[in-house]
Amino acid sequence: MAASGVLLFAACDAAFHDQFGRAFIRSAVASGNRVHLHLINPARDTRRVEHPAVTYSEETGAPQNRAWYAACRFLRAPLVYRSQPQPHDRLLILDADSIVRRRLDPPAASVGLFLRDTTGREPEAIEHSRVMAGLALMGPGGEIFFDALAKRLNATAAWSWYVDQLALAQTLDALAGRAPIHDFGQDPGWMDWTFADDSAVWSAKGPRKFEDPAYLAELARWTDPAAL
Repeated sequence: MAASGVLLFAACDAAFHDQFGRAFIRSAVASGNRVHLHLINPARDTRRVEHPAVTYSEETGAPQNRAWYAACRFLRAPLVYRSQPQPHDRLLILDADSIVRRRLDPPAASVGLFLRDTTGREPEAIEHSRVMAGLALMGPGGEIFFDALAKRLNATAAWSWYVDQLALAQTLDALAGRAPIHDFGQDPGWMDWTFADDSAVWSAKGPRKFEDPAYLAELARWTDPAAL
């Protein structure tokens, strides 16, 4: 692994790749980024994005479970960070339905997480809402955090929604003081789910990916193969 550069990383199943993943990749590459996508249970006719800045890995026989699909990027991030041949020293882990709007240059940190203020949230939602799963950074020295996160997820007995965010929060607590954390939540303009013009990453939370006109316009733009 070369000692410089940023590699964007996401994971999704074949159907999600067709609906959102290719648009994510094209938006990222057109903005000057390099992308690695881990494809889960690909279909024989799955069409990958062919571009020098894009690489793929894949696995078959994975559980057909949406919560597992959502967490898969954190299960595979340590391996991708250590073995992906594209030059990088920072792995920026994103949702596969994100729209990337500029070249991303995260800080030279070991671990970056998007921490969230849970004031006013329902008590039962606080624990899985403290860390957003849509943006995470693995840099030099961050292996201790992401190895522990993958181990925690691998021990999951029941795959329910938000299990990835819960595991992020629990790993953050378990490694308190052992891995310095950069908080993307304190960096204006990095990621948002209201689709502001000045945001680097649009994160499509919940029904917004099917309803918001700004997001849908960008999704349609980057779904077109001619966009790249």
